[in-house]
Amino acid sequence: MRISSRCFILLLVLTLSLLPVQQVSANPLFYAGEFLYAVNINPLGRHVSNALTQARNLHPDWLMVDFDWNVWFPARDTAQNFQSLDTVMRFAEEQGIGVSMRILNPPAWVLTGAGPDPASTADLIHFLEERYANSMKAVEVFPGANTKQGWGAAPSPQAYVDLLETVQQKLVQEESRLLLVAGGLIPVSDPDQMTRIGDIAFLEGLYAAGFHSVNAILSLQLLDLAPDIFQVALDVNEPVLLHIDAVQTVMNLNHDAAGPVWVTAVSFENGAVQGSESLLDICTLLRSRLFVGLVSPAALNPVNSAPGMMSLMDEDGSAGTMQQLIASNRSETSAAIAMASKNLQSIRKEEPIHESHPLRFFFTRLFGLSCSRFGSCQQPVFISRSS
Repeated sequence: MRISSRCFILLLVLTLSLLPVQQVSANPLFYAGEFLYAVNINPLGRHVSNALTQARNLHPDWLMVDFDWNVWFPARDTAQNFQSLDTVMRFAEEQGIGVSMRILNPPAWVLTGAGPDPASTADLIHFLEERYANSMKAVEVFPGANTKQGWGAAPSPQAYVDLLETVQQKLVQEESRLLLVAGGLIPVSDPDQMTRIGDIAFLEGLYAAGFHSVNAILSLQLLDLAPDIFQVALDVNEPVLLHIDAVQTVMNLNHDAAGPVWVTAVSFENGAVQGSESLLDICTLLRSRLFVGLVSPAALNPVNSAPGMMSLMDEDGSAGTMQQLIASNRSETSAAIAMASKNLQSIRKEEPIHESHPLRFFFTRLFGLSCSRFGSCQQPVFISRSS
């Protein structure tokens, strides 16, 4: 009788295994604790060809490419020559590097009283994605949205979420696979409601306005950092780490703690020239936080509008350090990073699932067989942004 029962269960399980497997996902953004590196290229900056040479040597996971909307489209129907941008995007395609286009500086003709026109923004993204379909994989929409400089008007969490929803609707209609990156939030001093809102307060406003319903990766910018991050952190109770953790606290309170979060720009106070030591410090610090999935710590050809942005064109060893960081990162598995992270306990919204062959575990429990009989057991991976 016992054998018959087991045979019946076995037949039942085999029958069910032939049925289509439902993919477990609360959100198309899948995150398994991986950590990625990006570098920034400005097609309007100097030494673009040298920057591309650096990028070829580094082969980062992503390129962040600045798109100054006011420069490229100074009037509604007038565009500049796209040759320099085409060169960068063609390079990325040839090298197999994904590009996250950063939409900056909305022109006057696109601004409304509440900020950039959502429909025009969605049209611009559609134009760029069609032109660079083989290299553009993500778009960061108005980084620095918590400031008037980044948003083009008095910053408004509600207006920003409304714009993101319009962009997302168009991406869905076009069945686009483009990742939407949002915020580029900047820590500010002396916040006010007209020109700059503190990034933590702005993030709280985003969630209150419905940001959790938008399928977007939150992005941060860490600007004007102290030259010696760790030394200053010891002196004043770790301000950088506390700030990063404050961001996750807001995410956690809004059931969005797992991330990923992208840090899409880093700069240092007073335009201080930083080298390999600072580069290593900031990457080590950010990688210690599991919910941070990507960091873009350096520009290959920084422009005057971004003082202090670390440049890998300086002959101070920073390029070699970046190359070692990227190579070392590729040699590790995302699962190992996730399990080793000291910040793992802060991930409360994750549900472990098995990546493949879940029946192995059933058979193991039912018949007492080892996983090796069915191949290696899969480690659990995690789904982020679960509701």
